[in-house]
Amino acid sequence: MNINGGDKLSTNIRYEYASTEDREILNEMLQTEDYQNLNGYNIRFALIYVTTEDDKSGAVLPTFKNLPYKVKYNNAKDRLLKKIDIEIQLDTEYWEDITDLEKQAVIDGALNQIEIFEKKGLPTHNDDGTVKIKLRKPDMIYEGYSTIAEKYGSDSPEIKKYHRLNSDFEGILV
Repeated sequence: MNINGGDKLSTNIRYEYASTEDREILNEMLQTEDYQNLNGYNIRFALIYVTTEDDKSGAVLPTFKNLPYKVKYNNAKDRLLKKIDIEIQLDTEYWEDITDLEKQAVIDGALNQIEIFEKKGLPTHNDDGTVKIKLRKPDMIYEGYSTIAEKYGSDSPEIKKYHRLNSDFEGILV
């Protein structure tokens, strides 16, 4: 039991390499003009399905909080042992029911977070010879509580943030 008196959620998380078809979507994206800079540095990618299941019901649950993916830049030890620089972890609960175009949008969003670390306009390298990478934060993040938005309406920070987001990205969000 948790302190609120309800049953504590117990989950099991599984990691599995993505299918050949889904890895091909990643490879095709890396060949586009948008990501030639990443492709030129021989960055090693892995596309990984992450499945979160409720231990009691077996239901597949959302894995990540804001987006249906997570980009992980591996540390030196993991880069050496796994031979993977970047892991793009995909929320299986979301991924299973989307079209190829939607999958492309998810992978595009993940790749958009990756930036080559530069000093004086030149890429820098780690001790192991791999190019240094930094991860950008998404420029569109919306969090809040629906119960507060419902209770306070336009006076809630959730609704104010929603209106700001809508205004900042007018013409993009529909």
